[in-house]
Formats: sequence, C-alpha cells, structure tokens
Amino acid sequence: MNKIRLEVLGLSARHVESDSCALVLGEASGTRRLPIIIGIPEAHAIFVEMHDVTASMAHKKRPMPHDLFKGLADHYNVNVHEVLINALKEGVFYAKIICSLESGEGYLELDSRTSDAIAISIRVGCPVYVDSKIMDEAGVELSEIEGEKKKKTSSSIAQKTPQKSYQSDISQTPSNKKSSFENLSLDQLNALLLDAEKNEDYEKCAQIKEEIDKRSK
Repeated sequence: MNKIRLEVLGLSARHVESDSCALVLGEASGTRRLPIIIGIPEAHAIFVEMHDVTASMAHKKRPMPHDLFKGLADHYNVNVHEVLINALKEGVFYAKIICSLESGEGYLELDSRTSDAIAISIRVGCPVYVDSKIMDEAGVELSEIEGEKKKKTSSSIAQKTPQKSYQSDISQTPSNKKSSFENLSLDQLNALLLDAEKNEDYEKCAQIKEEIDKRSK
C-alpha cells in the first residue's frame, strides 16, 4: 500500500447540516485537500487540542475519551505510531490507529472512526496517513477550492444591496472583532471563551485565544 502523509489544516465554519462540520486535511508535500465531515463533539475535541483552549479556561473539565485513551497509553507504555485512513465506503472514511507495546509483543491495529483517530493523533503527536488510492478518489486540488471560493464571493457581492452603510460594514470586520476583545479583562475573556466553545463558534474561540495568548507573553 502506498500512503500519503497528511496535516490537519483545520475545521470549516459549519457544514450544511446543523450537527456536523468539515475537518480539512492536506497533503504534507502536495496541494490536495481531503475534507471529511465529522460530528460537532468530535470537532470540539480536535479544536480544543489544536488551540490549547482548555489551558485558558477558568476551570478544568473532565477528560474527553481521547484524553482517556492517551492516559491509558501513557500508563501502560503503549506507543502510538501513526493513524492510517485506510478505507472509504459509501462516503464514510475508516481509519486504524497503529500501536505497539513497549514490551515488544508486536503491533496493534485498532479500528477507529476517522474523527476519533485524528483527535488522538493530535494529543499523542503521531503522524496521519491516507491510502493513496483514497486520496486519488476523494482528494480535492487546492486550485479547485480557491476557484469555488472566488465564485461564491463574486456571487455574494453581486447579490448585495447598496443600502448597507459603510460604518456597519466596518463594524463587522474580523479586525474590529479582535480589537473589541482588547478592552476586556482576562476574566471576561475566559467567560466569552467558554460561551463560544459551548456554541461551537470556532472562529471566535481562536480570536479570543489569540488575545489571551498575547497577554501571557
């Protein structure tokens, strides 16, 4: 089997369905992207680890299942070598977590949902791979994605009405959202972070986390 190494690029805003969003993986040495639709709880588990959101919270939550997996692996000296996305059936991706015991008893291949496997890979720091055949079948070229974005942007601009004021446009830009956080205390920022996390507003979480990180330097 030929396999391709992937990087976790991030999560989309929200998928068309209200209970899912898109996890975007990309070739480590290429331009193709592999979007995978995952559930909100799994997206939350990936997001908080990628952005270290839990470290900025006022209180510590109970461990997620992926944290429990890492704790057990650490305790029993299980080495997690890699995550391999090895199958695609009827639009559903399947993965394996490849492990070995420190005692040298051989390799373990644990079947897993792809979203759970990715969440675990981020926590243990192991690489993620995909079977090249799956990438050929489901991968999307970056140029195609950019072209679709431009198409949507052009369509959106064409449909805008001229009545909207210049001031209201300015107030909704991301830079102004960020600057509004500068006037808040750390307690207020942590409260907003918890609220944004609860509502799965990942973009807002990242902006608040950025402001908190700035103050800790």
